[in-house]
Amino acid sequence: MSKVALITGAATGIGRGVAEDLGRQGFKVIVIDWNAEEGQKIADQIHGDFYKVDVTSWEQQFAAFEKTFAKYGRIDFVYANAGVSDRVDHCTPESTESFTAGNPPDLHTMNINLVGVVYTSLLALRYFRKNVNVQKPLLLSTSSGVGLYPNAVQPIYSASKHGVVGLARSLGLRFKDEGFRCCAMVPGLVPTNIMPKETVDKVYKNLITSVSQMVAAVNGMLHSDRNGTVCEVSVHNRWYRDPPPFLDDEQRRIIEEVSSPQNIGQDFANSRTQKK
Repeated sequence: MSKVALITGAATGIGRGVAEDLGRQGFKVIVIDWNAEEGQKIADQIHGDFYKVDVTSWEQQFAAFEKTFAKYGRIDFVYANAGVSDRVDHCTPESTESFTAGNPPDLHTMNINLVGVVYTSLLALRYFRKNVNVQKPLLLSTSSGVGLYPNAVQPIYSASKHGVVGLARSLGLRFKDEGFRCCAMVPGLVPTNIMPKETVDKVYKNLITSVSQMVAAVNGMLHSDRNGTVCEVSVHNRWYRDPPPFLDDEQRRIIEEVSSPQNIGQDFANSRTQKK
């Protein structure tokens, strides 16, 4: 039985590169994307399956996972890769002046980049638990360099990608006792559809991170035992980034205590029950 990989945002860019590579490795690849023409094309090319999905729709993501598991009986690798850049600059004087109570900011970027990843992650957990004889399945998500560093040009995008890093590290801790793995990729400047061509053209070519470098880094995660790991990839370099160090012992103790499912976790469970 072939291993099964489900990839969101797989019609173009990094997702497409990973889909093609996994197809060559013998995976049955499930291509998830909003772009039906390119998504079907890549699925046909690698003898995979394509589902047109808006990742901000829980119903559509749920259906894609359900169909995949019903057909193949396993999911070994889930790559939450779909993402977009900020399509509105809400920080200009004109934007803030135009705000009204009945016209909230367009948070499409946050919904795709973070809410969509949360949906994919929770569905991965659901179906990893249904697997039989699948060793250490991996949930991987795509963050960004500005998921670690600030970005004045795209603050909402940056916030969404910081959220992806926090989610991956936290789920890695939560998953480990069940034998699942969760990690995140932090690409440098990769010339994909979400990056304006003018920006790519302005940047020195020796600062570009290629799709092939990202594919190699994803393989490094997939064929390893890493969990809760954030992999930063820039040009030809690859770093495995730890969370920021604790500045004192008191902060370390409180974070470790409130992050323990066996300890404080029960307090939160009790609190949620009381609020119902």
